[in-house]
This record gives sequence, C-alpha cells and structure tokens, in this order.
Amino acid sequence: MTFIRDNGPWLSLGDQAYWGGGTISNTPDPTDVISRVTISTTANSTAFGTLTAARGYVTAAANDTRTVWAGGTANFANGLATMDYQDPAAGNTVAVFGNLVTYQYSMSAAANGTHALWFDGLGGGDYDVEISAFASKGNAGKFADLSGALGNNHASAGNETHALCGGDQEDAVSDEIRVVLFAVSDAAQRLFGDLSVGRERLAAASTATRCFWAGGRNNSAANVNTIDQVVIATEATATDVGDLTRTHRGVDATSNATRAVVGGGYTGSAYVDTIDYFAVSGSTNDAVDFGDLTQVQGYTGAASNCHGGLQ
Repeated sequence: MTFIRDNGPWLSLGDQAYWGGGTISNTPDPTDVISRVTISTTANSTAFGTLTAARGYVTAAANDTRTVWAGGTANFANGLATMDYQDPAAGNTVAVFGNLVTYQYSMSAAANGTHALWFDGLGGGDYDVEISAFASKGNAGKFADLSGALGNNHASAGNETHALCGGDQEDAVSDEIRVVLFAVSDAAQRLFGDLSVGRERLAAASTATRCFWAGGRNNSAANVNTIDQVVIATEATATDVGDLTRTHRGVDATSNATRAVVGGGYTGSAYVDTIDYFAVSGSTNDAVDFGDLTQVQGYTGAASNCHGGLQ
C-alpha cells in the first residue's frame, strides 16, 4: 500500500509517531520505553523497542526513515550527550548514533528531510543550536549562536526550510517564538512573534505551512491546555485555535499532514499516558482523545516519519 503526502510516498510502514524515553515518577524514575502509534488511526500505542539507556527530559527528531533521540538525564541533575537512533522499517532495534557537542537535557528539536536542529537546554555550551545529518551517524556539530539568552523547556517544529522554537524558561517563562533557517549556519535567529500564552514544558508540531504549540506551564506555575497556531510564512503573534482535553506540562507532540498527536505529560502530581489529537487544518479545533501510551510518561521525545519538515 502506498500512502500519498504532499511531495511523495510515505514508507509502506505508514504514518508513524514515536515517543521514546521520559520520566514516569518523581523519584527520579526515567524510562527507556518507545511507544508507537499510526497517526491516521485512533488506538492505544504499542511498544516498539527501547533506548540504549533510560532517560527523562529527552528530545527527538526524525526524517522519513530514521528517528534520533538526543540528550536527557537519568537523575534530574546531570545532562547526557548520547544520541540514539532507530530505523523503524528495519525493526525496533536502537543503537548509538553519536554524541551532542554538550551534555544537556530539556532541549527541543526541529527537522527536515536531511538534518535535525537541536535547540540547547540545561547544560548547554557556547552554541545555542547544534546540527546532525540523519544519513551520517556521528557526533552533532555547532550550527548557530542565538542572540539573547536561550533557556530550556522550549518546543520546536517547522517545515523544510524553517525551524521555529517557542516558549522558554530562563529567569522567567517566555512567550517568544524564534525562527532559524536550516540553510543558514551561524546566522542569528529572528524573533518570529509571541505565543498567545507564555509558557514552558510545552509541545510543538507542524505541517508544511503551520506550526502549533500545545499545553505547558505558564508564568504563574499553572498548567494550561492552550493550542496555539502560526502560519510559518507570516511572522506574527500566535492565535489560540483550541484546547487539549487536559491541562498538562511535560507533553510532547508530532504530526502528519492532517492531525497532530500530543502524548503523555505531568499534572503537577502525577504522570499520565493520555494521547490527544487535533486537526491541523488551520480552523479552530479542540483536541479529542486518541488513545494511551504504553505507560505513564512525561518529558519524553516524540517524532514522526511524516511531520511538517517532510511534507
């Protein structure tokens, strides 16, 4: 069976989303489990392998054939530089891809068909954005030094040419959205606009034309369920287009060309296994229940083989 997207066929594997790693309790208690769903259906996830080590606050990026998980922490204190990869069409085996330039966690990532950009989190170094080539297993390299402080617990997504990083936690929670171009290494980012609600520990997903941010925690330390949207070609303040079914932080998301899936999270007292989905058509749409992850899981790394950078 062939699945058609905007510019070509999907793998026969279908439109798959993966959540890998994360935290399941505050003891600390990281996990190595990878959960998988088919985005165009609604169903509970299934287990699909494990990372090379358990870690929370991990970040993921993917192209059509390969998913990479980077950074994270095993103890809520020290960051990791490890990058794992999985080629789902070849099975659920996970192996070491390479290392980040710096040891860190609470990052975010955006990807297109050839590269992943890693926006630094806690424990970062001289550069705010690192880059990896999906086809070349190895260590990440330096990409861009952003003007102004880049904090942590932000969320990133984009299309083939643009990577957008929204939200932040530095001295205070931020509403800024920044944009970086994949083709311009070592160039300062531009301020794209603002989220409708400043927040951190949120999720991001995108199509070829739109970027969405969902959930998170605001500057009053309250969880929110807001879903924001921007049109990538139009630099402006985000518009509130709906709500998740829940108010959670520590969520992560990805998408295909028609819907975004938002999985896991933390209520402030407990981790959850909930997956929501919402339409990415641009009109106002509240999320509805999709199913469940294979376990309670927050601060995980989510990616798909058909997100906005691949459409």
